[in-house]
Amino acid sequence: MKILIVNLMQIGDLVLTTPVFRAIKSAYPDSFLAVAVNLQFADLVKFNPFLNRIFTVDKHSLKSFLHTVNDIRKEHFDLCLNLNRSERASALAALSGAKRICGYAKPGFSLFFDSVSPNLKRVIHQVQSHFKVLVAAGFAPLPIPKSDVFLGDTHLNISLPNNIVAFNVGASWPSKRWLPEFFAYVANQLICRGFTVAFLGSNADALIVKQVTNLISPSLRLLVFTGKFSLLQLAAFFDHCRLLISNDSGPLHIAAARNLPAVSIFGSSPVIGFKPWLYSHFLIKSPAPCHPCYLQNCPLQGKDCLRCMKLISPEVVLKYSLELLSSFDKPAKDLPQIQGAYDCKVIDLAKQN
Repeated sequence: MKILIVNLMQIGDLVLTTPVFRAIKSAYPDSFLAVAVNLQFADLVKFNPFLNRIFTVDKHSLKSFLHTVNDIRKEHFDLCLNLNRSERASALAALSGAKRICGYAKPGFSLFFDSVSPNLKRVIHQVQSHFKVLVAAGFAPLPIPKSDVFLGDTHLNISLPNNIVAFNVGASWPSKRWLPEFFAYVANQLICRGFTVAFLGSNADALIVKQVTNLISPSLRLLVFTGKFSLLQLAAFFDHCRLLISNDSGPLHIAAARNLPAVSIFGSSPVIGFKPWLYSHFLIKSPAPCHPCYLQNCPLQGKDCLRCMKLISPEVVLKYSLELLSSFDKPAKDLPQIQGAYDCKVIDLAKQN
């Protein structure tokens, strides 16, 4: 059977699709499994051993989209599974030429689908919702495995200590960004306890990283890798870290895929659908009554702006960071992987007050 999986969204969405690859290929090893992804994130699946082919789409180019559609149609897929409800993904699935098309769909495109499933990300985890799509498409219920980011021949030509705490202070939405002074407080405390602090992020995060590092004592040594790593190099770097402290973002899900413990901060983001897919993660859930708002920018003004983030104190994040550092005293690459333990612990501050 030839199967195409479509997911044209962001980093986290793609990483949370990878358990489907492993599950299908493990249950049906003779199947031909392909995926269609955004070109800029294709490295995340480049070395995935469960995939037979990768199709890429440049989201800024209609020509790229049509070229990919043409290539897909030549493969004559038996089944197309759309695991992303965007218009582009729905259109790609509808035009795939597959004998059967199932999954999430925008209205209009759903007319071309054999079965349409609701995305249950506001009720259950996104990975679990994807597996309900598999059942609706006719698969027997399959065990849900871990998420994966395989490194292939990716190497870091740098010498790293074994006590790194990584900080990812950026996020795609302004409403997902914890306060710079809060990140700086936690970083200062960890450095004073002997940990090596490293700041990550893309070139787009350079200003935010600068805002944080400017608040850290200049006498303290920092590692700043902002804009220095590709996605696969970031994943390789996580293997050498003890902990990640992060906003809700793509790197958070890459860390989970590489078995790196983390503390994450969720303000505007929904928890149930997109919490990290790993047991060694603490998710700090804002007690703000407006959480989750699902908005890119906070609509509140003045001191109430980003109230959800302001109500998550740096002392709380430091507390749970130290707890994980105590429980997991080795870099991620040296930690055992526990099969089936993928549900992170949610710290609901509203229930603690």
